[in-house]
Amino acid sequence: MARAAPGQDTMPAASTGQNRPPRRRVPCRALLLEPEFDVVGLAGDGRALVAMIGALKPDVVVSDVALPLLDGVAAFRQIRVIDSRVPVVFATVLTEPELRQHALAAGAAAFLSKASAGDELVPAVRAAIRGAGDAPQSRFA
Repeated sequence: MARAAPGQDTMPAASTGQNRPPRRRVPCRALLLEPEFDVVGLAGDGRALVAMIGALKPDVVVSDVALPLLDGVAAFRQIRVIDSRVPVVFATVLTEPELRQHALAAGAAAFLSKASAGDELVPAVRAAIRGAGDAPQSRFA
């Protein structure tokens, strides 16, 4: 999870729930490279992700869909109960169209492929924070 970096005009924050080894933490790494974001929390599973939301109050959550203990979409539904304003951007290797539709129908701001997250994640997080409906969406085959 993140808070705005000191001296920034906006207050973006991000949270990521990743269950992959560090080499797979591309979404978080992409945010770390942007001076406007401060990652304030990392969760190893869906339950931990939900538990962090109330305390850290992020502006946006970046999560995988495939999380242990509680999948990303189920975690997102619980996050919405805690704070209905927190947008979620999913970045995943899972490409099933039904899963994408399920996540977007639940209200996800974006559903990205990890293969393209390096290019699409930062614009998607910015759009999610703005509340814009124009967050980039990966094109899945």
